[in-house]
Amino acid sequence: MKKRNIKPEKIYNGWARKSSWFFFKSGIIPLALEHFLAMLPATILVPILINNTCSSVVDVSLVLFASGLGTVVFCFFSSIRIDKKRKKLFFGTPIPAYLGSSFAYIAITIFLLESHTIQGVNPRLAFAYVGWAYFFGSLLLIVFSFLFYFIKGIDRFFSKYFPAAVIGPAISLIGLELSDTAISDAGFKTATGVPDYEAIIVSTVTLLVIIVFSLIRRKFWKNTAIIVGMIAGYIVYVIMNGPPVVDMTKLTDIRPPNFSLPLLSLPENVLSLIIAVIPATLVVFVENIGRVTVINRMQEEDSDAKIFDEKSVKKIGSAVLSHGFASLASSFIGSVPNTIYAENIAVMGIHRNKTERRDPCSLINKMTDPYSYIPYIIAAVLAMVFSFFGAMQNIILGIPKSVIGGMELFLFGVISAPGIQLLVEQRVNYKKVSNQVITAAVLLTGISELSISISWFELKGMSLGLFVGFTLNLLVLILKWVGVLCDPLTIDEVVVSCLKFIPKEENNVIVYISDFQPRKTRPEIQNMVSCLEGYGDDLASENLRDAIVHASKITISRADDTPVIFITKRENSLCVAVQRSVLVEDLVTAYLKDYKEATDIELFCKDSNDAGIEFLVVDLSKNISLRKIEILIKLIDWRKSGG
Repeated sequence: MKKRNIKPEKIYNGWARKSSWFFFKSGIIPLALEHFLAMLPATILVPILINNTCSSVVDVSLVLFASGLGTVVFCFFSSIRIDKKRKKLFFGTPIPAYLGSSFAYIAITIFLLESHTIQGVNPRLAFAYVGWAYFFGSLLLIVFSFLFYFIKGIDRFFSKYFPAAVIGPAISLIGLELSDTAISDAGFKTATGVPDYEAIIVSTVTLLVIIVFSLIRRKFWKNTAIIVGMIAGYIVYVIMNGPPVVDMTKLTDIRPPNFSLPLLSLPENVLSLIIAVIPATLVVFVENIGRVTVINRMQEEDSDAKIFDEKSVKKIGSAVLSHGFASLASSFIGSVPNTIYAENIAVMGIHRNKTERRDPCSLINKMTDPYSYIPYIIAAVLAMVFSFFGAMQNIILGIPKSVIGGMELFLFGVISAPGIQLLVEQRVNYKKVSNQVITAAVLLTGISELSISISWFELKGMSLGLFVGFTLNLLVLILKWVGVLCDPLTIDEVVVSCLKFIPKEENNVIVYISDFQPRKTRPEIQNMVSCLEGYGDDLASENLRDAIVHASKITISRADDTPVIFITKRENSLCVAVQRSVLVEDLVTAYLKDYKEATDIELFCKDSNDAGIEFLVVDLSKNISLRKIEILIKLIDWRKSGG
């Protein structure tokens, strides 16, 4: 057998080079440690809260292990893709997220435990029955994920009923609703009402060091900002209070988590258990939409892209499906369900500087990608390993609360910023009173301590804010359609409405844009002509939308260049006019009969630029109604010539 001669440089370019990047250059290890430290306080808080109320039924080590297991399961299932043409599955890039224990199920857990223990059932046996509730909740998440795959037009539904004015503040609430916890841990808010000034000093030092290091250009220091900040805060704490007392007897404490398989026999009241878990599952479902939307916006290179398009909606569906399987795995080993953690999204947000450098090695590219899933996998492995070592847990749990508070102040602030960024990118018009009311209502209900409680079910924070925003937006859409909304329609909204109501069999619609306002004119889009193929609820491009917003006259023509609809913006009015020759006569009579008392209908209106052509005109500045536009478009016979 011939012996292969391997050159030393090939060895270096292989495993040695990858190892160098993995341990040193990529900064992926300290970043994974930051993810681990960021999720730890909230993850272990869930079992502590349950145990304080209902004896010691949940093992903290098991919850820590389940968070790591759930993250690995989530990354695995979110990497699965379907090739419809070849009809087979393949693996892509997972959604970067860490799953920790969910707070949404605390209320139902305590309710079910207390209802069983009152009847004399052993608490641990009662928790085993609660495991069935977790199991059904996980299955419901999997069922909910099918909505994103099998319902046609789900992206248009989200775009219409969850606009930027709703989603933007809801995303900010992910961090803002946790601000009270951060303020308390940092010492600014105490049970006695007197601030803890020592804790404030420690948390402030921690916060300032994290901010400084997160702004440094060097990637290594940037990736270790949270760790360095916590070390600095810990040193200040030791100077002020002395070294903490460590129980030396527990340093050799090595034991596996208390795994417990669910009962094989179904509980008697299966249907009531499923009904009871639906509200909490809906809250988790809404959390998924908000948090995956943040991740989507971070990864989206085009800042003007729609919030909900076909790609992003499918990604949300994949996240919900993967989350269902992750919680299923967690409940199967006897732990609490998981949820995507906002803290880890914030950590990713401060380290997302994209590099233009591309390396021949695909693994190195994955390690240097700002949205890499590898740090989450490493953090998950750390969590599972730490769950076996009580000594490590004691050391980590011994981190002063004030140090944790400084870290939380930074992370919760960072995770609130993408919501404001979304409002800016989507150019939400706050001259409209409706947008002001919606955004204010979402923020007010989310930040305040308002909640809707029905038995064990509680809706608050981001979930309540999103529900209020959805309801108010629905009300605005109804008022706009009826024509009693105080907000004036903008010219781009009118164009979108016209295109939406044009029959879909008209495959080609040409939009002529002319008479720009001089101060807004761009040379590259003057006298722009756009042919819209397969038009929908959105305009073809952001350049086209800009052109329309700043135009004073727009003509929508058929594919054969026959002008049909004219939209004119004057100083104090906005009119939609349709040539009388392309209208169905019988329907015109019916239209005028319905609005014969309205002062904004003018028959045989003469336009100075189109002398001799008869028009039917709707003046939208006097009576704002999308319904009128819809009826007017339906009067058009697209087979007729304009004459």
